[in-house]
Amino acid sequence: MYMGKVGNRETEIFQFLQPFMEEQFQLSCQWFQDVMEYYGSEVWNELKITIRKLLKKTELLQKEHKKGEVQYFIISFLRCSIYLDKLQWRMDILDDQFYLDDQECEGYYLPVFIQGKYWEDLDFLLEKARDRFIRLQNYEWMEIKEQYTEFYVLFVLQMVDSLIEYIMEEIEENKISLSESFKVICGEYMDRGIILYEREKKEK
Repeated sequence: MYMGKVGNRETEIFQFLQPFMEEQFQLSCQWFQDVMEYYGSEVWNELKITIRKLLKKTELLQKEHKKGEVQYFIISFLRCSIYLDKLQWRMDILDDQFYLDDQECEGYYLPVFIQGKYWEDLDFLLEKARDRFIRLQNYEWMEIKEQYTEFYVLFVLQMVDSLIEYIMEEIEENKISLSESFKVICGEYMDRGIILYEREKKEK
């Protein structure tokens, strides 16, 4: 896991908390699996509502000739949301101008079903850190949060990947124009991402 530029104390804190992070997230993952098994349709509907609103906005912009053929559907984690104790994701529908589009077409997704568990995990880690380290500083706690949040980011990325067929059904059923090289990308906002779907490869 990426640790960034940290001092000796931050390194010590991370090394102390790492096994707790891994164990706690494994427990949370079991809970996630139960939620997806029994409430998977509700989880998908929550994501689908955001996608449909975004597609509708895109359709209107294309009709007004304010957006070209859609080349990218991007789902990205907003790292700034960590400061608000949230797991906020942004969705962008972009043409070949990428982030230089004249007309932004964005939506926001908060996976509510994991938010409460995320808070519980952070409270657990904060308690462990305070028990072990005297006068835990705010910047040290933020470093802990950023490190632990990576587990949740990876989980949401895997969840989106598992739903890619449903996402593509929503996209293809709407009256928006897609480019021949249309891609669905998931990652971090204005940073690295992975391609979950590529139209050219799909149609060959």
